[in-house]
Amino acid sequence: MGQRTESSAHAAGPELQPLEAFVGEWKTDGAIRASGARAAATMDAHDVYEWIPGGYFLLHRWDAHLPDGDTQGVEVIGLDRSTGLFFMRSFDSEGNAGEMQASASGVNWTFTSESLRFTGGVRDNGDTFSGLWELRSEEGAAWVPWMDITLHKVT
Repeated sequence: MGQRTESSAHAAGPELQPLEAFVGEWKTDGAIRASGARAAATMDAHDVYEWIPGGYFLLHRWDAHLPDGDTQGVEVIGLDRSTGLFFMRSFDSEGNAGEMQASASGVNWTFTSESLRFTGGVRDNGDTFSGLWELRSEEGAAWVPWMDITLHKVT
């Protein structure tokens, strides 16, 4: 599970290679920053990334424990060949669906939606993925730090 076969790697193309860094099982820890009425808090999660047969899409499953409750979900990640950006479509146990775009520059990644942004990257020879999640301000003009997050590869 999670391993790309030689035939799917060839069929999907080298432009999907940056996603290979995510494949595996991860233990996630987050430090939610205090802001306004929101108190500082922590979160943890279990994340699994694996290639869908054919090697064109990456499936991300999570089980997260947040201050406001637990949430589980799935996300499908693929490449929009017309823009060269990765798309991310998620669905969770609260009935939410979301879309983000992602781009990679070497080991560094940016994920962006209308209200969320992540900047960070792969560290420690691929054993860690860490960075900062930001929320769009209520005025909509600025990004406000929300959560520092670190994923530690288990397998």
